[in-house]
Amino acid sequence: MRFGKMLWIHFRSIFQGKWDKARCARAYSLFQLRQDRGASFTGETYNFVKDTAIFTPFINTLNQVVFIPHLGFELPIWSSVLFAFMFFIGTYILGYYDQKVLGFWQIQNEISTKEINPYFIKLEKEMAELKEMLKKKNG
Repeated sequence: MRFGKMLWIHFRSIFQGKWDKARCARAYSLFQLRQDRGASFTGETYNFVKDTAIFTPFINTLNQVVFIPHLGFELPIWSSVLFAFMFFIGTYILGYYDQKVLGFWQIQNEISTKEINPYFIKLEKEMAELKEMLKKKNG
């Protein structure tokens, strides 16, 4: 079976019936989730190449403005790869620090979950009420 036909069957199965807001939001969410999963590795590779391309003119400018006239030496152009690698390692360290120490990702996840799905707010209130009832009953 051709890929295009499989894709058409998939989209047809998603959108059978009405094109209401919930169905479109579900289809878009599935698309975004799958696209994010597929783009994670290729995105990191692309970002590394892009950062290298960004750091190359930066190093050229530093050589022309700072290093050659004032310090008497120049950085080699291939050091842009080192800068991109250091940037990659730096962002990894910041992410690790956030995961282990700061916990910003938990706060961000909690806010996005509550704003997107108000059912969780209702569920949280009911759980708190149930907890209070159990404390009164046992205590």
